This record gives sequence, structure tokens and C-alpha cells, in this order.
Amino acid sequence: MFAQKVVDRVGAGDAFFSVDALAAVQGVPEEIFGFVRNVVGSLATEILWNQKSIDKPSTKKYIMSLLK
Repeated sequence: MFAQKVVDRVGAGDAFFSVDALAAVQGVPEEIFGFVRNVVGSLATEILWNQKSIDKPSTKKYIMSLLK
């Protein structure tokens, strides 16, 4: 798991599977969308009670920080 600070796990599975479904439909290779769905699930654990959505810029920023 990539989570830095787990605040709330509610919604992490929903985020994980929504990205999973979108990537599968688009034919993204499993290695790529496996990584991205774990990043999105980790970002979701840092949000208390689903107060905000996970957006593309924060996802890209987090991926870039992991790849450094």
C-alpha cells in the first residue's frame, strides 16, 4: 500500500474499483492500471468521509512523487 497517512478507509475500495473498471474497458495493460488503482485507493484513504473527490492533478502529482 502506498498510503502516507491513513485517515479513513471509507471510499478507498470504490475509488480502486472505479479506476479498475475504466482502465479495463480502455484496454490499459494490467501492470499500469494495477499501479494506478493502488495510487487512487491510497489517495482515498487520506480523505475523511469522502469530503472531496480524487482529481487527476493530485493523482498525477502522487504518481510522479512515487516514481522519483
